[in-house]
Amino acid sequence: EILMNDDSDSTLYNVHHKVPMVNNSLDINNRWSFIRDFREIVLKELENKRSNGDIGASLQTELIIHAQGELFGALHSLGDDIKFAYMVSKITLLPGVENKVEVIISDNTKCERCWHYTDTVGVNIEHPSICGRCAENVTGNGEVRHFV
Repeated sequence: EILMNDDSDSTLYNVHHKVPMVNNSLDINNRWSFIRDFREIVLKELENKRSNGDIGASLQTELIIHAQGELFGALHSLGDDIKFAYMVSKITLLPGVENKVEVIISDNTKCERCWHYTDTVGVNIEHPSICGRCAENVTGNGEVRHFV
């Protein structure tokens, strides 16, 4: 006999993983609010390039970000993962007296797996059409991301 709404009846009634509480959650939320707010500026500049017909996708670009104060600290804390926050192929972060972004069309090769434009496409001779990060994900232990 099957009992309806029994705890063993469905995965929907069971807790599989408890997400741990984070001690510095207010700091993390504060940092990400700076990153999200600046994202609006980045998206506007990317849309200008798209409207002009310069790009079709944001991954075709690289950003030079000049940031000051807390925004610089928030962006810098992401390390190499910063490019994933804005969905571009590369970001150069510089301290500045004002917050601004410059969008540059990448002259690197597009990885056929992740679509990022990078100078590491073809470094793995067994997989000449993908980037070093994807080659590690396909044949190695996989990349380690810390924030994004």
